[in-house]
Amino acid sequence: LVHFDRLETGEYQARLIKKLGQSAHRILGVVRKSNREVRVEPVDRKSKESLVLSYADGETLKDGDLVLIDTAGMGQRDPRLPEAGWRVLAPAGLPTNASAEDYAAHRLALGLPDGSKDMEAEKSVLLEGGFDELNGISWTKGCYMGQELTARTRYRGLLKRRLVPVAIEGPAPERGTPIMTPDGAEAGEMRSSQGAQGLALLRLEWLDKGALAAGGARLTPQPPSWMKLPEPKA
Repeated sequence: LVHFDRLETGEYQARLIKKLGQSAHRILGVVRKSNREVRVEPVDRKSKESLVLSYADGETLKDGDLVLIDTAGMGQRDPRLPEAGWRVLAPAGLPTNASAEDYAAHRLALGLPDGSKDMEAEKSVLLEGGFDELNGISWTKGCYMGQELTARTRYRGLLKRRLVPVAIEGPAPERGTPIMTPDGAEAGEMRSSQGAQGLALLRLEWLDKGALAAGGARLTPQPPSWMKLPEPKA
């Protein structure tokens, strides 16, 4: 068992508590040593990440030791997009150079939905929220709730709307505000927003037609590069 102490500098130090035998049932990492560093590589080879730590009193660790990991904050790269950064579970707040509002604006610009803020329980279709492209749907896994509807929507090309980032000019519309075209047709509905950035559920045919209106605001759709959209009809 290796405890990682977080220093004021933001670095970690490894402190050996207990070494495990080969028969340990819950092995999370393998120690790799070089010079004065300890590198703990995940046993799960699908992960390319590892923790690099400086020594505290871990000199008794040797290359190849099997260890459990106990940290002041467990982190994992966000599986949706590299630009989404890391997600950390910690018992206390960690130093940061950004606010919750900053993260919300960043998330919205990337087009990442946030639960009930952007989707509706028992109504929203996962494909509308980009769950396919964002590694949230398996097409090979066995039965799960909603699988039949999700698969039918995909394979029959039934998707008509997408959650899309929108640039907001003017006062941000409330969630649920109808979004209108210049001709007065309804193009979709507003979801969450932060400052001049928001997410809107829009009909596909209006994603490339220019600015739309919601309340007293002007909205410009900004589909992200990761989003797979159908080819425009000739």
